[in-house]
Amino acid sequence: MIGIRAARRARVASVLALVSLAHIVSCTSENPDGDDGGGAGGAESSGGSGEETGGASSGGAGPSSGGVHNTGGVPSSSGGFGGLGGLGGASGGTSPAGGSGGGDTGGTGGTLPDPEIYVSTAADLAGESAYDYGDNEYGIVTGNRLKSWIEDWEGNRPAGIDGDLVIVQVVAGVTPFYTLASNEAEGVRSYVVNSAGFNTPRNNGFSNFETDIPDGATADAFFQAYDIDPTEDLIVLTFEQQAATQNSVVQSVGRAWVFFKYWGTENEHIAILNGSLNFNAKPETYGLALSIVGEHHHSDPPENGTFSVRDSWVDHTTLSISLEDLIGILEQRVDHPGVDDGIRIVDARGGAEAYGLLKATSTGRTNCTSYTGTAPNAKCSTPFEGRLKGAQSVPWTQFLDTAAGGFRFLPKPTVKSIFDTQSGWNNNAELTIQYCRTNQRSTVTGIVASVILGYPTRFYETSFIEWGHASAGPDPTGLGGAGNTQDYPNKHLVDADFAFRTDLDYLTEHAILHPNDAGAYVPGGTLGTLTQPVTWVDGPNYNLEADVAPAVPGVWPLLNPAATTTELSIDTDRAYLRHISIEELP
Repeated sequence: MIGIRAARRARVASVLALVSLAHIVSCTSENPDGDDGGGAGGAESSGGSGEETGGASSGGAGPSSGGVHNTGGVPSSSGGFGGLGGLGGASGGTSPAGGSGGGDTGGTGGTLPDPEIYVSTAADLAGESAYDYGDNEYGIVTGNRLKSWIEDWEGNRPAGIDGDLVIVQVVAGVTPFYTLASNEAEGVRSYVVNSAGFNTPRNNGFSNFETDIPDGATADAFFQAYDIDPTEDLIVLTFEQQAATQNSVVQSVGRAWVFFKYWGTENEHIAILNGSLNFNAKPETYGLALSIVGEHHHSDPPENGTFSVRDSWVDHTTLSISLEDLIGILEQRVDHPGVDDGIRIVDARGGAEAYGLLKATSTGRTNCTSYTGTAPNAKCSTPFEGRLKGAQSVPWTQFLDTAAGGFRFLPKPTVKSIFDTQSGWNNNAELTIQYCRTNQRSTVTGIVASVILGYPTRFYETSFIEWGHASAGPDPTGLGGAGNTQDYPNKHLVDADFAFRTDLDYLTEHAILHPNDAGAYVPGGTLGTLTQPVTWVDGPNYNLEADVAPAVPGVWPLLNPAATTTELSIDTDRAYLRHISIEELP
């Protein structure tokens, strides 16, 4: 398979070839401003070290030096110095691309335009696994593959990888005990990284209270702190399994994967070790050699990297889909009923949340009237429950092995059978959209779709925690019962005509349990086993007013009810990659 990175480099190279040709023509054409034009600036290096020599001036003396290359072979936007001006020229001529030609003192350097940024599609970002994970050199890899790299990186590195093997052990909520040792002299670095760095609240124009992908400056700081160049290095994500470790640790690995992918890492440059370090270290599995963290054989962040996400000239922000884009998809379905749009919306939650049962979604608040601190009332919920209209429930846990199996992803045939059946993926499908409550669990189903099965995939970053707060509240005559009177300020967070309101029957749906299963669920508790199918109905399932945390201006929820966009964070990132302001975006 031809690497996407190679294809993109070829595209950038073709653009630069055209620029270079225009440069040469302009510098050798007739110069109306002087008798002798300045020399052409040197052609830029396409990834070599050092500088290239520029062309001689037309009628002048001496070569000019070319531009210095950027890390990873992406050409610099700075042109070479202009050549020395020819003797006797009254004034230097001006070269549109190569810089101004000089008089007796020579010319000044010109500026080449920035390379054209490659805007990825969701299909670009997907990469199907081999039938056997043991055959993969990126994506989901086995302990045997990682062991071979650690033992002889120079001899076993994948083709096209010119940098280091960078092992990123994602740590979530525990003190790490085991890790993998570094061998920096041989190009193997191992870091222990707190998972919190891959999540941060961001303002998307409407909401600003849920974890999201860190911005470009934060991404640059990360890459530079750990001296990671994702255009050259191979990044392998791992996790440790301690006695109390739950399968949710794979979500933390998923968040790290989303971070790296969003900020330009191509498929061939990122891998996920299948299963915990501990599982892969067993003699009966792969015998990975573990190191005790306290003995400090792993690497410390060198804080000397130079890579910037702006250097790769790729835009992977399509990985994230906004609230308004989702609303647009569902409105198109209303306009074209019965037409398969090829989009499969996947709800990774499972249980009461996936059915939209009352008090199923926890906001993390404790100040609602009904909160008691004990189950089933130990949570405050969103104004309403439900799921995105037409979403399919694909619970994340079913794709992972047990603790004894190291929380590995199950074999590809098993994963495919489950995902295709539950998501409705078929020959007409073109895209999956993954969400859960906060896009933690859905990173697992997203890895299944994108990395294992190769399906184009996008993530709704702020997920149902945002969707369930875009609430204008029920019609006063349409909802009765205790706690649901005409006065419902906790559920009335936006106006009825708000552009991004989601508590509408064509955007949200919820399930009603069969009467025989009425006792299987107590609001706020755990859903028991159902014996009968549920009935899906249009519209949200509004929580009782007492179960919703009251709004505290400037504190909770951080919403902008006058928002005109929900893409502020994505647009900020797009502008950062292009070295421009948001106002300059096309």
